[in-house]
Amino acid sequence: MAIRARIFETPELDTADFQPKTDVDDRPEASAVDQISGPKFRSREVAPPLPLENHPSTVGRQSTKRLPMTYRTGRNVTFSAKTTQATVDAFYELAQRQGWKAGETFEKAVEALQQEVAKDPRPRAS
Repeated sequence: MAIRARIFETPELDTADFQPKTDVDDRPEASAVDQISGPKFRSREVAPPLPLENHPSTVGRQSTKRLPMTYRTGRNVTFSAKTTQATVDAFYELAQRQGWKAGETFEKAVEALQQEVAKDPRPRAS
């Protein structure tokens, strides 16, 4: 079995050779760095991102991601259910056509279902 080193039982550390950093700037001149690096050196500076509509991977293609449908309403509970892609597409198409957000659409769907069930309260087999 290996024995671990004990961190509090180490010999005294000799710090006599440590000195504070001086104010001398010993970096080479920028022109010297450019001369040494040559023309093939690629800068690490970040280029500003392209606008999404001009991005090469999206030009001429329609995005498969839906626009976010969020805003502050006090709705803070997530509801998740498995369904078919056709149902999800119909849900979001209805919401966008009516100008509703996803939470508002779900609330209206539940209200409509409650009214439907109130007309005929008998349970149905699924």
